[in-house]
This record gives sequence, structure tokens and C-alpha cells, in this order.
Amino acid sequence: DKLNWQIANEMGSAVLYKNMQYYFDKIGMKNTAEYYGKQAEGEYSHADGIAKFISDRDCIASVSVKTFPIMESDIEAIINQTLKHEKYVTKALYEVYELACETEDPLTKVFIHDYIKEQIEEEAVSQMLVDTYSLTSDLLLFDNRVKELI
Repeated sequence: DKLNWQIANEMGSAVLYKNMQYYFDKIGMKNTAEYYGKQAEGEYSHADGIAKFISDRDCIASVSVKTFPIMESDIEAIINQTLKHEKYVTKALYEVYELACETEDPLTKVFIHDYIKEQIEEEAVSQMLVDTYSLTSDLLLFDNRVKELI
């Protein structure tokens, strides 16, 4: 059940990042839009991977989507929201891991560990986005810097 909850988190993350992609595309920040598009694809892939893991264990995966609203009118708020959101996802994955420990489920512990490891990288990239944006008011420069992440 906790893994299905995490599927909802991952699907919600995919939708959130897709909406961010559309926002940045609308305002002409094409590289940033592409970055968020790739993030959305990655989140969808995570949800699919968890669903496959559940299915491989002869259980039924359930797809739902947790809603994460986007702050559409403020670039800085969106970038800060990205970091905050990645920290939320990390915390959620820790909850899955802790439950696996409590229920003595070594397969889920090993499986979810890879997701947690990737989250550390995602938080670091999100922090870099926040730091880069805070250092420049030049949106073109920022957008070009994001291109390096794609």
C-alpha cells in the first residue's frame, strides 16, 4: 500500500514537472522547459518502475495521482518549489524504506534504496538551480546554464 502511495507521488511529480515545462515554454525559456520535460519523463518512469516491482511480487499496483499545485506567475517561486518538492519526495521514499525495515521486507529495502540514491542527486541539482537563479537576474543566462543539465 505504501508503494502504491509512492506511485501517486511519482505520478503527481510527473504532472507537476509537465506543468512547469509548459510554463517555461510559454515564457520562452526553452532549455528550462526541456529540463522540466525530462524531469517529468523521469518521474513517470519511477512510477512505472514501482508498479512493475509491485506486479513482479504478485501484488496489484494502483495508479493514482497526488496533486501538487504549481506557482505559475513567479519564476523564482517555481525554482524554489522544485527544491522543496524534491525534498518532499526524498522524505516520502524514506518513509517507504522505514516501513520496509519495520516489516522486515529486504526486497523493498534494496529496491527503494536506488530511488533514494537518485533523490540525493535530484536534490543537489535542484539546489544548484536555486543557487544559479539567485546569482543572476539574466533569464537567458540562467536558461543557458540549465541547458548544461539536459
